[in-house]
Amino acid sequence: LYYYGCGITQKKSPHWEGSWAIINKTFDRLKQQYPDVEFRGASSLFRHDMRVKLRELLDAGSETIVIAAPMAIFSHFEEFNSSFRHSFEYIEEWEEEHPGKKIKVVLAPQMGDFQPLQQAFLEMLKDRLDTLPEGSDVLVAVTVHGMPWDSFKWEAWLQLSPAHRDKLFEGCEELLKKYKFGRTKVVICQDEFSDPIWDPKEKYLSTNKAYWNAINDGYDYAIGLPIEFFAENSDTLMHHAMKCYENFDQYDVNEPVTYPDWSVPYTREFVQGKTHVIYNGLPVGKYQKHVDEAYYQAVDSVLSKRQ
Repeated sequence: LYYYGCGITQKKSPHWEGSWAIINKTFDRLKQQYPDVEFRGASSLFRHDMRVKLRELLDAGSETIVIAAPMAIFSHFEEFNSSFRHSFEYIEEWEEEHPGKKIKVVLAPQMGDFQPLQQAFLEMLKDRLDTLPEGSDVLVAVTVHGMPWDSFKWEAWLQLSPAHRDKLFEGCEELLKKYKFGRTKVVICQDEFSDPIWDPKEKYLSTNKAYWNAINDGYDYAIGLPIEFFAENSDTLMHHAMKCYENFDQYDVNEPVTYPDWSVPYTREFVQGKTHVIYNGLPVGKYQKHVDEAYYQAVDSVLSKRQ
């Protein structure tokens, strides 16, 4: 249903356009600084395209390939067992076809290792907090995608996430101290896999439960801060929403999303009891400059070390 034009009235997801905007702007900037470096972009969804782009670089004489995934936090699921792995396979295939040629491969760091990415989300949160009345009780939910972690204890995400997630958690706590609110609280939660099937012992806090805890505790505001995405997509708009807003009186799973202007963050608000539950959106528009800068710093941290 949602993937064939019925979930969003515009019948298009912003994710593809938003992702390439970050990549292309960053590559244009890097080309100015490193005019002798070749740049290519490809999606791991289209493996043939990845292979073609890599072979273009290799056939042109590139001896070092820097793989730079525009992701906040790397994982086995998205990178090490997917885009990175396939890139290695295609490079090894080329090497076998060219005896004596050995290509050096470097993985650029994840974007979450660089402060501008946290800055993007903190500025969004500040702009939201500025609109709330003094004396309000405010909960901020720092939300991640989530995985059934106990079934994937080897997942690289578990080791790599603190650089971004925990710094944002601390940043949110410090930001809340600057306001004359009543009770304040920051929690870390996940949209997916905190459910009776994957998490029967309730070891991991779900975003839905974080919201309901705030509602039952009488908070005035519960603000969701999704920190792993840079443009709205089928997860944030639809699939995760089904779970995050489960049992909310004002949430209708069959109501299409309307998001006509992708240059401003998509937000939504539900009132449950006395609590305003607010989805704070993603860092597009005026906030995207920080995302661009984080990606630039990630790639430049490698290119700047060339000898």
